[in-house]
Amino acid sequence: MKKEIFQDFPAFLGKDPFMPMRDMIYQYLRELIITRQLEPGSRLVEEDLGEKLHASRTPIREALRKLELEGLIKQHKGRGLEVGEISLEDAMDLYALCTELEGYAARLAAATATEEELAELGSLLDEMEFCIDRNEKERERILHRSFHMAIYKASKNKRLSKLLSDYNDYLQLFRSYYISTPHTLHQTLEEHQQMVEAFRKHDEDLAERTAKNHIHMAQKAFQAQWDVYNK
Repeated sequence: MKKEIFQDFPAFLGKDPFMPMRDMIYQYLRELIITRQLEPGSRLVEEDLGEKLHASRTPIREALRKLELEGLIKQHKGRGLEVGEISLEDAMDLYALCTELEGYAARLAAATATEEELAELGSLLDEMEFCIDRNEKERERILHRSFHMAIYKASKNKRLSKLLSDYNDYLQLFRSYYISTPHTLHQTLEEHQQMVEAFRKHDEDLAERTAKNHIHMAQKAFQAQWDVYNK
């Protein structure tokens, strides 16, 4: 692990000074894994993390245990804890689940979205198009997640929103495997535009179909890239 990866942890801590240290470390390491700053196979040693994050071993141990339960890290014989590799089976299971949940959230959003929420979604689309045209992939990634979070919020279903928020992090991780060209990003943008158009029409059936198709296309792109990597 490169020491410079962890240099922004003090700034991360400042986001919520009242959050327990174990939760801050968990969220911080989770973000590094999801964004592939910590790549599969990276070792996570309590003593090293304590030194780099300036934290005691107890909150680090608790954070690592939570990441292990979530399946993001694993025990490797002879090496200790390390960031896990994605299995195709796990990815397909998550895509199947998210297809249904995203479709349901889109249906609810089409029925209940306010003018303010629709305006927010439209604004996010404009920002995403701006970033795609300039090949600003990291900014586009952040906006992509914000777009889906806005849909979940518009669904007015807090439990569904929480579930999808957690699962969306995995989809963002999978997305990092296949998002490589402006063409792919423009295709994704078109799918998002179709979803917003369905929301504006308050067409629940169309919103559900377009949302499910969006996840299905992402799944196909991920699997195609997986096949290339694993020939």
